[in-house]
Amino acid sequence: MRRTRGVRQILPESHDAAAGGGATIDPSGDRVATRGLVTVMKRLAIVALAAAGLCVLLAWSAPSYAHALPVSAAEATTPTADPTPTVEPTPTVEPTPTVEPTPTIEPTPTVEPTPTLRPTLPAWMKRYWGHRVHRVRTTRRVVALTFDDGPNFRTKAAVRILDAYGAKGTFFAIGDCCRHKGMAAVNRYVVARGHELANHTMHHQRLDKSLATDLKAINDLEKLLKRQTGKGTVWVRAMGGDVNATGLRATRKSGHLYAQWSVSIGDSVHGYTSPNRLYHNVVDHIRPGAIVLMHVTHPETLAALPRIVRELKRRGYRMVTLSQMAPLGRPYP
Repeated sequence: MRRTRGVRQILPESHDAAAGGGATIDPSGDRVATRGLVTVMKRLAIVALAAAGLCVLLAWSAPSYAHALPVSAAEATTPTADPTPTVEPTPTVEPTPTVEPTPTIEPTPTVEPTPTLRPTLPAWMKRYWGHRVHRVRTTRRVVALTFDDGPNFRTKAAVRILDAYGAKGTFFAIGDCCRHKGMAAVNRYVVARGHELANHTMHHQRLDKSLATDLKAINDLEKLLKRQTGKGTVWVRAMGGDVNATGLRATRKSGHLYAQWSVSIGDSVHGYTSPNRLYHNVVDHIRPGAIVLMHVTHPETLAALPRIVRELKRRGYRMVTLSQMAPLGRPYP
């Protein structure tokens, strides 16, 4: 048998010998078979080692190989990253609503000046509230002598004449006159002698304008007289006695009573300025509760005043202030 035939040729021979009934196996044949098997195993080991070496080589060269790959290939070898979350679309901005035009602002109503406040009003004042007081209805022989358009340098002379006969008067002051030099002292003198100051408006005004204007004319002077004398006034009289319903309302809101007159001395009327004529203008028309209008601006009035006072006293009249006479009766209708 030749060695080159391999294992398949050796095995049959050995098998035949054994089947022949106990023939001895040739040792040289076993060695040949063993060598063939070893050879095959070696070749398989070599193949296995070669494969393992190839795997190690591939594993070692993988990082550098990845850098050499194009971007698409590198991405293919990179682990798949989590997908970027879908960005919600920006909500559609609502269009700015059309701005309504600004409504026309109503003009602020004129605020009426705060009226002069009195702590308490005498009960008798309620009877005269809102009236044009021309005369007081009374049976008592009392009259009120009133003097307009002061104060001036003749005011003190009139006060001294009244004082000499125990008479009292009511002096209606103008605000512009009160501002003159020395006139604050005259006003204080009038009050100190027991006579009455009254309100003849700030600028010698008629009370027939708007409520705010008339109220200001009264209140501005009221504040001035309070600063000068420390006392307020009770009575108001407009220039020339010109007052309408609005002026009377302003008088009420300021906390005052309105005084007109029933007898005029006539010293402001042209041609009636002689002392004798002025005297008769008063004494010929006097009656109980009369309010007499005079002006301290005329020297003829001061000339007639002593004679008028003496005659009224002779007839039994008392000459008192307006606020002294009004409580003795009611407003004449």
